[in-house]
Amino acid sequence: MEGHAVVPLKLRIKNFLCYRDNVPELDLQGLGVVCLCGDNGHGKSALLDAMTWALWGCARGIRFGTAQHPLEELVHQGQVEMSVELEFQAGGNRYLALRRHTRRSGGRSGATILDLQVSTGISYRSIAGNSVQETEEKVGRLLGMDYKTFINSAFLLQGRADEFTKAEPAERKEVLARILDLGLYERLAERARQQARQGEQEARLLEAELARADEALSHRSEHQQALDAARQELVSLAPQVEAAHQGILDLRVRLGTLERREADLQQLDKAIGDRLQGLQGLERQIAAKEARIAELTGQARRGAEVEASESAIERLEHQVEEERGALQALHAGIGHREAEGKRLEKERKDLLQRYEMLKVSQDPRCPLCGTLLGQEGRQHLEQEIESQGKETRRQLDETAAALASLRAQETRAAGALRALEADLRRQRAETEARRARVQEAQKRLPHEQEEMDGLRALAARHRAEVAESQGRRETLARELVELPQLRRQTGEAEVVYRGLEERQRRLLAHQEAAGQRLAQLAEMETQRGQQAARREAVLREQATHDLLAEAFGRRGVQAMLLDAALPELEQRANELLHRLSDGRMTVALSTQRQTRQGKVVETLDIKVADELGTRSYEMFSGGEAFRVNFALRVALAGLLAARAGAPLRTLFVDEGFGTQDAAGRGRLVEAVQAIQNDFDLIVVITHIEELKEVFPTRIEVTKGPLGSTFQTVLG
Repeated sequence: MEGHAVVPLKLRIKNFLCYRDNVPELDLQGLGVVCLCGDNGHGKSALLDAMTWALWGCARGIRFGTAQHPLEELVHQGQVEMSVELEFQAGGNRYLALRRHTRRSGGRSGATILDLQVSTGISYRSIAGNSVQETEEKVGRLLGMDYKTFINSAFLLQGRADEFTKAEPAERKEVLARILDLGLYERLAERARQQARQGEQEARLLEAELARADEALSHRSEHQQALDAARQELVSLAPQVEAAHQGILDLRVRLGTLERREADLQQLDKAIGDRLQGLQGLERQIAAKEARIAELTGQARRGAEVEASESAIERLEHQVEEERGALQALHAGIGHREAEGKRLEKERKDLLQRYEMLKVSQDPRCPLCGTLLGQEGRQHLEQEIESQGKETRRQLDETAAALASLRAQETRAAGALRALEADLRRQRAETEARRARVQEAQKRLPHEQEEMDGLRALAARHRAEVAESQGRRETLARELVELPQLRRQTGEAEVVYRGLEERQRRLLAHQEAAGQRLAQLAEMETQRGQQAARREAVLREQATHDLLAEAFGRRGVQAMLLDAALPELEQRANELLHRLSDGRMTVALSTQRQTRQGKVVETLDIKVADELGTRSYEMFSGGEAFRVNFALRVALAGLLAARAGAPLRTLFVDEGFGTQDAAGRGRLVEAVQAIQNDFDLIVVITHIEELKEVFPTRIEVTKGPLGSTFQTVLG
C-alpha cells in the first residue's frame, strides 16, 4: 500500500519523560518553519520522541515495551500513567493517534492502549484494530514507512549532514548502503551463504551415511548364514527340551503331593501347639476363677461385721444429737448476753448524755426534769449519775467477759460436732461399701461357680483333641520320609531342563537378531536410495544458495540498487543545490574510476561543477561544501521517503548549530529558507540564543521544578 506524507498538527502529552500533566497543547498548524529552542536537557527532543512513540511505540532510536527497555522508563518519575495524543494529516485526511500506558503495580504488569481515529469533519471515529499490534500495523500501512525509515528521512540529525560526503570515495558506497538500509540484502546474502554451508555439511553427512550403509550391506550373506544355522539347531534341540520338560512335570506332581502332606503336617503341628497353648490359658483361667470364688466366699461371710458397724453408727448418732443440743444452748446463752450488752450500752450512753448536759448547763433547774436545784443538789445529782455510770460499766465488762467465754465454748463445741459428723459420715460410707461388697459377693458366687465348671469341661475337650491330633501327626511323618530325596531328584532334573531351555533361548535370540538385522538391512537399502536422492537435492540447493549469495552480495542486487539510486539522488541534490547556489553549482556522482595503470576500480566520486569548472568535492570548503552537504542529505531524506512510498512533507533539522561559526549558522538558515516551500512543516532544533530571533516562529522549551513546559512565540 502506498503511504502518505505525515504532517503533525497538534500534540498533547501527559507525564511523558520530563513533561508532567501541566503541559499546554502544541499546535503546529500553519507554522511553516518553526524554531524549537531551549537549553540542552530541557525537553526539546522529548517532544519529537512523543510523536514517534504515539505512532510507532519507539523513541530515542529504540523500541520500548521490551524486557531490556520497559515502558516505565518513559513515565515521568513518581507518576502512574502517561499518555500522548497526536493529531496529524496524511493523504488529505486528518487522524488522531492516542497511546496511553499505566505503570505496573504489585504483581500486575503494566497496561498499554493504542487508539487510531479518523476525522469525520465533526468528531473522530475509531478505526483501531483488536490489539496494539494490529493498530500499529494499520498506522504503518497508512503512513507507508516504519520508524527507522522515518527518522532516517524526516530527521536531519546532528553530525549526519556530511557523513556521506566526508567519507573516503572508496567508502562512500558503504555509507550510502547504510543510509539506504541495503544491509537487508547483505543479511540475505549471509543467510544464503549460511544455507549453502549447511547444505555442504548435510551433503558430507549424507555421503558418510551412504558409505556406512554400503559397508553394512556387504555383510548381508553372513547374517543369512547365521539365521539358517540357528534354525537347524533349534529343530534338533526341540525333542530333548520336550522330554526334559515332561520328566520335570511328573516329578513335580509327586513332589506336589508330598509337599501338600508336609503343609498339612505343619498346619497340624501349629494346631497342636495352639491347642496346648489354649489349654495352658484355660488352666490359668481355672486357677484365677478358683481364687476369685475363694475371695467372694470370704466376702460373703462378713455380714456380722456389717451389723456391728451399724450398732456403732447408732451410738455415734446419739452422741451427735447430744452435741447439737449443747451447741444450741450455747447459741441461746450468747443471744441473751448480746441483748444484755446492748441494753447496758444504751444505759451507759444515756447516763453519759445526762452528765454532759448537767455539766454544761448554768440553769439552776435540772435540765432533765426541771426541778429547782441548789449548789448542793447539783453536786449530789452529779455524784449519783457518776455512780450509776460506774455500775453500768462494771456490768458491761462482766457481760463482755461472759460473752467471750460463751463464744469460746461455742467454737469448741462446733469443732467437736463437725468432727463427730465427719466420723459419722465416714462410718456410714464404710458400712454401706462393706454391705455392698457382701451383697455383690453373695450374688456373684453362683455365676462364678458355673463359669469354672464350663472352663473345666472345655479343658477336657482340648486334651482329647490334642491326643487325636498327635496320632494323625505320626501317620503323616511316616509318609514324608522320602520327601528330601524326591526334592533332590527334582532339582537335578530342573538344572538339566534350564540348561536346555537357556540354549534354546540363545538360539531363538540369535535367530531373531539375525532376522532383525536382515530386515534392517532391507530397510537400510531402501533408505540408501532415499539418502542418495536427498544428497543430489542438497547439492542442487547448495548451488542455488551459492548463486543467491552472489546475487544478494555487494556486487549483485546491492550494486544494482546503488546504481539505480545514484541518478535519482543526483537529480534531487541538483534541484536543491540549484536553489542554494543561484544556479551556479551542480553535482555529479561517479561509481567507477580509471587508474593511471588503466584499470577500472569501484569508487563513488563526487564531482562539483561551478563557474570555475568541475572539481572533486574535496577541493571545496566553507559555504560551497556546506551547500553540497546539505543538498545531498536532504536529497537522501527525500529518496528514502520515496522508496518507502510516502512523500516527504515534514522535516526536522538538528544539525548542531553550536559546532558552526556565525557564517556557518547563517548558511544553514539560508538553506532552510531555500527549501521551506518544499515542505508543509520544518522544525529547526537549536539551543543557540542568538538564532532564536532569526526565525519568526519559535517553540521555547523550559524546565522547572514541576517538569518541562513550552510556549509558542509567533513573529
